Amino acid sequence: MQDGCGSGRAKASLSREDRDRAKLPCKDGSLTFLTICPFGSLDLPPVGIATLLAVLKSRGFPATAVDLNAESYAFASATQRPLWNSQRILDFIDAERFSEILPTIQPILRYCTDRLLSTPCRVIGFSLFRTNLRFSVEVAARIKRSDPDRLIIFGGPSCDVAGERRWIPSGTVDALVVGDAEESLPQLLTSLSSSSPAPRGVIWGEDLKPDRVLNREVMPDLNSCPFPDFSDFNLTHYQRRHHSGDQYLPVVGSRGCIMHCAYCNDHVFSRPYRPRTAEDIFAELRHQYHLYGTGAFHFNDLLINGRLDVLDRLATLLCEANLPISWIGQAIPRGDMSESLLNKLARSGLEMITYGVESGSSRIRALMNKNPRLIAPEKALRSTHRAGIRTAVNLMVGFPGETDQDFSETLAFVQRNSNHIDLIESIHPVFISPNSPLEVDPSTFDVEPLGDSPIERAIRWKGVDGSTYELRKARLLELAQLLQDLGIEYPHNRLNLLDG
Repeated sequence: MQDGCGSGRAKASLSREDRDRAKLPCKDGSLTFLTICPFGSLDLPPVGIATLLAVLKSRGFPATAVDLNAESYAFASATQRPLWNSQRILDFIDAERFSEILPTIQPILRYCTDRLLSTPCRVIGFSLFRTNLRFSVEVAARIKRSDPDRLIIFGGPSCDVAGERRWIPSGTVDALVVGDAEESLPQLLTSLSSSSPAPRGVIWGEDLKPDRVLNREVMPDLNSCPFPDFSDFNLTHYQRRHHSGDQYLPVVGSRGCIMHCAYCNDHVFSRPYRPRTAEDIFAELRHQYHLYGTGAFHFNDLLINGRLDVLDRLATLLCEANLPISWIGQAIPRGDMSESLLNKLARSGLEMITYGVESGSSRIRALMNKNPRLIAPEKALRSTHRAGIRTAVNLMVGFPGETDQDFSETLAFVQRNSNHIDLIESIHPVFISPNSPLEVDPSTFDVEPLGDSPIERAIRWKGVDGSTYELRKARLLELAQLLQDLGIEYPHNRLNLLDG
């Protein structure tokens, strides 16, 4: 990587001098600065660093947070703003493409670097995911070059992936937090003032190597976390709004998933499945409603219906409270969601459910490892729609083994249920995601990754059944045309062809 990556003077480990420096109070009283860099979604404020901000404050660590992704977009020029379009995602993931756009993004890099250097905080924590990792590394390297005494901590989903940790040049970061950070980050900050070893879930010093194997840290009791603190964010920067005009606030009612779909890596990074109690979730909704004056909530869970008893109890609490709260979330299309439960959810303010249907073929859903005894997409869609809850659907084409007949079943499924589908939330060909079962064991799925770069291998894989990217792309466009003919809304700019 160009433009200063790894060129800054950085310590090989956290020395006693480093730790003493990190203990120095900041002018504004903050010790730690949490941030998320471009480029990513602008829909919602980042619930991850908002939660960590609340955790640090509750543990007595003065901290500050800023969403540089949203802030940079707010101050970007009209010619720079298209960089946030989801169709530009490869420009920030692929090393060669990122090098090519470096001249274009120099003003944004300078803005983010100067913004972080302007804070007196000695510890700066970055939340990393695939689309902001290379940009964050650039910013961190510039900070190290300008002020080597700043301590840089990386965390977030990309730190869970050994392959993506290799994108981080030596000397750029002082510590990596792997997995849930609610316990390990405060312990790390405490360790800065002592000679104690690295806390669980933290890599630092001589162990700070890309191939270092470390089990991800798991927060077992989510009910013990303080509610996310959005007070440092300018909520007017975020684009997903309720039809009333209220800004949606994100909520996390559970982590992990009860399903283990072969194409998905989210369940790998967030396992095991851990739901909060309905009482704790309700308390957060009520707290945020009174604090921020918004009654619109977006559940960021992989699924809101992993535990139907918890979902039922939450609906009961919301109905009894009679607060002007509306909420939306993602779910699996379970066949055992009763109409009485769905009617209660509608009364509680649940306005839309996005169902992960993915394919209209039951055979392909079984190959995806979707439990056929639990999944009943048509029943779920029709019952939900009858209850007055809007339905959205996620679809993908080209899963390994998908035949023309399987694809025809998806087209028929959409046609048959068009009156019960309000919109398509996501539509794309199957990609091989890092750490997903498809990537870990491609031979099981008769997949042959092609190309030299990780991106090419993820997109342009070949199936032994003859599946190619060109075939998947053609099927995707045929499905999109059907949706257009049926008048079903779908994300035109998020077809995720990703090759142009």
